[in-house]
Amino acid sequence: MRVEIRTIEFWRAVISECLGTMLYVFLGCSSTLTCGRSIDPSHQVVLVALCFGFTLATLVQCFGHISGAHFNPVVSLVMALTCKVTPLRGIMYSIAQCGGSIAGAALLYG
Repeated sequence: MRVEIRTIEFWRAVISECLGTMLYVFLGCSSTLTCGRSIDPSHQVVLVALCFGFTLATLVQCFGHISGAHFNPVVSLVMALTCKVTPLRGIMYSIAQCGGSIAGAALLYG
């Protein structure tokens, strides 16, 4: 673990998880703000779902080769429990994802 924490690839992966989760929360939640009263409510649900789906697909394409693009703390912890990633990486990914989601929501709020 001491060797892994000193590598630049480890920190690049942790930062990409934080940035990816921040963008996912920011872009996905901002799609709910743009749907105004002029759009039929049944179409509004489809537009928001498509925005979340296309955002996730784009972010996985951008960050998948760096960190695996988990973008969900539960996925990261399960990957650590099933030994697909190291426990240190799973915990750091989860912390970075929680921080990134808070930052995305704060950016949208403020």
